[in-house]
Amino acid sequence: MLSASLPGFDIVPKSNHLLISRQGNQVAIITLDDQAVMAERQLGDVLILNLNTRFTPQMVSDLMIKIRAHADQLMD
Repeated sequence: MLSASLPGFDIVPKSNHLLISRQGNQVAIITLDDQAVMAERQLGDVLILNLNTRFTPQMVSDLMIKIRAHADQLMD
């Protein structure tokens, strides 16, 4: 599902998070947690997003928009 939403990005699944990069540059990390509250922060150039495991399709869509915008900003 995410790969289709982020063409040109590499998505590497880990135990409880996803590493997202484009052109070899780390762009974002999505942390999945049962207790997570939707949150966003930045660590250097990497966008860190917390997502509850009971997410909705709209939440995922919103995250993909944020990730693409962040990646475009980094590449400019």
